[in-house]
Amino acid sequence: MIKRAIIAITLVVMGSFGMAFVSTQPALAGACDERGRIMTLKPWYYNLMSGDSCELQSPSAVGGFGPYIWRIALNLIEDLFQITGYIAAGYIIYGGFLFITSSGSPDRAARGRKTVFNAIIGLVIAVASVGIVNWVSGALL
Repeated sequence: MIKRAIIAITLVVMGSFGMAFVSTQPALAGACDERGRIMTLKPWYYNLMSGDSCELQSPSAVGGFGPYIWRIALNLIEDLFQITGYIAAGYIIYGGFLFITSSGSPDRAARGRKTVFNAIIGLVIAVASVGIVNWVSGALL
């Protein structure tokens, strides 16, 4: 039974990551900003590339050194929150695995439920944080 659960979880995790890579890879003929994406993570230079030449803009072209640095910082912060969301999703899977393999032990079942509950709270916070960063980025820059 444990062997089947491990195989099932492995297939689900590998399938999830595989679908994320397949479904989010942009076409290379698109905008310059889309070329550096991995899964949903933005490159640090997102929204700093110019036209068809795909060269990094100077701070004066963006509106000064301040907005240039803020745009880079917000890109990196958003990526960190997205990574936090991926980790929280992994803990949801781990907590589910603990719950499934508890074999009737109330302590292990409670530990699995607590892990899933805490991971869901973390996932909600991470998703809200990404939304806030995008809102601030759109409002300020």
